[in-house]
Amino acid sequence: MKILLATAFSVILSLSGAAFAQETGATQPDPLGTDVDRGGGITDAATYLEGPNIHKFYVDEQMTTLRPVEEIRTTYLALPETERTSLVVACDKNDDVRFTELCRNIGGM
Repeated sequence: MKILLATAFSVILSLSGAAFAQETGATQPDPLGTDVDRGGGITDAATYLEGPNIHKFYVDEQMTTLRPVEEIRTTYLALPETERTSLVVACDKNDDVRFTELCRNIGGM
């Protein structure tokens, strides 16, 4: 009987460990957004920075030439608060050199 009880206890213990292992610990929403506000739930900073709102900060479609600082400021302030927050978070996580200058300008606002 003790062996059966010990076996049952070990099975229960091993199953509960698997259940705890599935917990991600993430209790805050993703600051880069959800499917609702960005249409895709993109969490990668470089992917977000290649998105449609970012083209507004550049003169050309290839996103190689930034607009003047005043135009960047106007465009940034015209974005909804959630998009501005997402942009700042994406810039904080950015390690793509293509967006370094944009993020430097955004960081100063």
